[in-house]
Amino acid sequence: MSNFWTRIISGIGLIAATITLFYLGSWGLLVFSILVALGGNYEWFKLRKMRFNWGWQVSSLNTLITLLLVHFGEYTFAILPSAIIFIYSVYLAKNHHRSAISLFGAQLYLTLPLSLLLTLPYCNLNFGIQNSDPFFNFLIPTTVMILVWSSDSWAYVAGKLLGRNKLAPSISPGKTWEGFIGGTLLTGATAFLIQQYMLAPVGGFVSAGNCHLLHDPSKAIIAGILVSVFGTLGDLFESSLKRKSNVKDSGNVIPGHGGVLDRYDAFLFAIVVFTIVYRYL
Repeated sequence: MSNFWTRIISGIGLIAATITLFYLGSWGLLVFSILVALGGNYEWFKLRKMRFNWGWQVSSLNTLITLLLVHFGEYTFAILPSAIIFIYSVYLAKNHHRSAISLFGAQLYLTLPLSLLLTLPYCNLNFGIQNSDPFFNFLIPTTVMILVWSSDSWAYVAGKLLGRNKLAPSISPGKTWEGFIGGTLLTGATAFLIQQYMLAPVGGFVSAGNCHLLHDPSKAIIAGILVSVFGTLGDLFESSLKRKSNVKDSGNVIPGHGGVLDRYDAFLFAIVVFTIVYRYL
């Protein structure tokens, strides 16, 4: 089988598996987050040239504990594991600067966005896992994923049709400013359509708390634009890591696509900015 068809088939399977886990509810979302966390931590430390260092095990354990605490609604206690990692990173920086950056960087790159992801389906953060089922809206995390995929697809199309000026030639030679701008604007339009025809019709289902995005098309457009911008930054960030490590992919766990970070690099950045728009704007 050619690499093209391998990429297509595994891509469809990955999309189906991701949306299925989201649809299954809070436990499915937790499983997704844990899988991304474990694979992402391993690949992060590998790209940082610390594959066999103890750091990735410690970081993975920290992320796992944090995700479990968030899952059960213990948001205050969820801060403690990463706070301990931060304190230890400061101590470690005295003699092991690179290890300290890698250890704390993993918390910002993986633990933070994946923790936020677990809160997205709920309008009110007071809802813990004990009574969350009636308030779980799987369409919210699904929306983020669709916008990330949309941004990537629209940027590719716009770049192919109009692309002339390279966006970051030393990091990702295929990206152009025309593709970036076109992808960003069209993702904003996609977010508007999602809000109108997918989110708004079920908005009353989760009307408690701060869920402005469900009812406000202007905020949906802003969210789409920012997801595209920050998703592109996430892609470039991971590409720069691979360039420095002189590798083509972060891993080979996904046939035809590479590693976990290769597939979810944009998603990790997008979650953070989407959460800000979704909850606070």
